[in-house]
Amino acid sequence: MRSLFPEEPSVTPSRLLAARQAAGWTLVETARRLEVSPGLVSMWESGARSADAHLERLSRAFERSTAYFAGPELDDVRSEAVSFRSRKSLTARVREQTLARTRFATGAIDPFLRERVRLPQPNVPDLSGEAPETAAARVRAGWGMGDAPIAQVVHLLEARGVQTYWLNVDSESVDAVSLRREGTPFVFLNLKKESGERGRFDACHELGHLVLHGGRRSDELDDSRLEQEADRFASAFLMPEAVLARHGVSSHRIEALLPLKRLFGVSLKAVARRQRDLGILSQTQYVNLQKELSRRGQTKSEPQQIVREHSSLHPQIARRLEADGFTPEDFCRAVALDERDVAELMPTFAPSLSSPRHLRSILQVEAGGRNEG
Repeated sequence: MRSLFPEEPSVTPSRLLAARQAAGWTLVETARRLEVSPGLVSMWESGARSADAHLERLSRAFERSTAYFAGPELDDVRSEAVSFRSRKSLTARVREQTLARTRFATGAIDPFLRERVRLPQPNVPDLSGEAPETAAARVRAGWGMGDAPIAQVVHLLEARGVQTYWLNVDSESVDAVSLRREGTPFVFLNLKKESGERGRFDACHELGHLVLHGGRRSDELDDSRLEQEADRFASAFLMPEAVLARHGVSSHRIEALLPLKRLFGVSLKAVARRQRDLGILSQTQYVNLQKELSRRGQTKSEPQQIVREHSSLHPQIARRLEADGFTPEDFCRAVALDERDVAELMPTFAPSLSSPRHLRSILQVEAGGRNEG
């Protein structure tokens, strides 16, 4: 395979910036580790000064390959283009860590895949201005879903051209994020949120942002109304009113709601909230249910938890590339990312990337999530 890099690699400024942000380091901290001035690091990142002479030192400090630093430029992802759940509680460090990881997916992995693999075409309508419940019903109708419960949310989004990746950001402020990049919708789910129910709702919440707020202005991003609208979209998308009208239980007893939790793959709290919004539960019943969930310690620890959903597309991509002679390591080199980056963003692409070296020739597909219906 032809090398993507020149014989004498040079440091790509945007990749140095992304490496620092992904590590969560400030300019001062980076300069201290490299034993240079913060001003010099800043000039390296802007391209005002070349860092080529320091390539090996950068590789050691960041524990990244020299090939990573010498890879093609990574397009910028502006903060205002990304939907964050809670911007007010988001620290600059966590924001930069998250944005750096989205750049790895949108700027390195996606362009390569579009040249090598036929990906599903995006089919996510812009319904800005619609009521969230109306938009959810229109998306279901447009996707030919009817009122059926969704077996696998991630698989559904992938089939409609939503490129789905995973993050490993240790912050309560990052549940999931989404953005559109050159017409392609992206959703990133945080691996730190272990609940399968939470992951399904987060994915639909981000779909709500893509559908309802794809053209929003940057000065609207802090508006809590947008988050409430995305929640209402997710709730209606996962739990259609017609199905709840048939199966709804007018009771604040937790045991009475468990069948609905299993049917829709959501939390008890989400079921109760949707029933209250539809008038199936009264406000008094809803409050009593919340009190009971709190008493049992089940507001955060969900009973009968389901497992996290995984990608069905990434293992297919891995098999296709393998048929073309690409090993997982070849793929990492081709996109100029380190194995840990690909293993985080695409956990089911090739588990061998996180395995001992003697197992790396084996391309395994991780099975997880709910069974497809």
